[in-house]
Amino acid sequence: MVAMITPVAGAPASSWTVMAYLDGYSDLQPAAHRYLAQLFAGERHPQVRVVAQVNRQEDGDSALMAARYYYDELGARQRQQVGRDDAEAGQGLATFIKWAMQQAPARHYALLIMGHGQPAVTGQEETLRGEQIAAAVRGASRGTGPIAAIFLDCCYGATLEMVWQLRDVAHYLVGPPGLMYSPGLPWANILGHLQRQPQITGTELARVAVTAAGKYWQSEPDLPAALVAIDLRRLDLIIGTLAGLSQSAVAQMPAIAAEVALARSQAMAWGPQGNVADLGGFATVLAEISTNPDLARHAWEVSQAVREATVASHIQGHSAAGKTRGMGISIFFPLNLELDRLPLGYGQLAQMGDQSGWSLFLQSYLTHVGRLVTAEGLGISLRVISKLDKND
Repeated sequence: MVAMITPVAGAPASSWTVMAYLDGYSDLQPAAHRYLAQLFAGERHPQVRVVAQVNRQEDGDSALMAARYYYDELGARQRQQVGRDDAEAGQGLATFIKWAMQQAPARHYALLIMGHGQPAVTGQEETLRGEQIAAAVRGASRGTGPIAAIFLDCCYGATLEMVWQLRDVAHYLVGPPGLMYSPGLPWANILGHLQRQPQITGTELARVAVTAAGKYWQSEPDLPAALVAIDLRRLDLIIGTLAGLSQSAVAQMPAIAAEVALARSQAMAWGPQGNVADLGGFATVLAEISTNPDLARHAWEVSQAVREATVASHIQGHSAAGKTRGMGISIFFPLNLELDRLPLGYGQLAQMGDQSGWSLFLQSYLTHVGRLVTAEGLGISLRVISKLDKND
């Protein structure tokens, strides 16, 4: 059961504070300043506050320099130099959140994080890992419960591996299952909506963000862009149904590997070698094509759980053509036959791997998928393809 946020004394019931933590190091410095311009543009509503921190690197210096931006009591925009930030990863975020909540107390908080992101299994670290973000929010908001929403303006922000780690520190999460294309989320539009309707809920704000980004991306219809808003309070259902699917599949993987491979090929995919797949799309196709009633039932339950947790999604581009399916939440799921084992450390990086059985599912699938090139495997694949075509 997720606790409700404790009201802040003296804060209007509909008040919001948007906390923007912008990593402007390296090639992201121009993007960070574009964000600042959006966040502090337009008319201000007294019940909507914006505070921001921009981290940047000085030339030839590995340490981060930080500056904070906010409006004072007279409505004047202020800049506060924080200085060098040599703290352990994640501590800078926690310090910023504590400062922001003291600077602009509100009933509802939204946290925006902009930076680089990578799939948890590439061997490259994200700007901030999921457990670091969770620890920062949990420590800074101790006693107040989950914040309303987290917006991850970084690539692969809506992978299940990332989302699972943030499930108890916010009610909603908005992020991309794959790449986040510049210039990122259109915060001038999102904040404009919030300024006009400060009484909106976290659900509505998350939906507004996805809709606004979708409208922007639609001007480039060939762009393979995607964004999803997730109700984090429904993640336990996804993990539970995924555990059922994993257990059922592992028990009979030699016989169903062809069906799994075909369903995986029909789902949206992102990341290096397309190793990050749309979970809901995969489960939906598997439920439709599987000749095994038990497997089909478990796959359908996963599909429905993902659908119920999805507040809004926008998926477009050439990779969405044909029979490919997508809902928005992605998960590490390689199709590459040369990858015959899980990346080192996947179980540690993805906390949900053991609880959902997904690590065992992947290991079993990768062990058997290479056999699909045999005559028997090809026959299974052809029968499944025929069945799928008839269903269409």
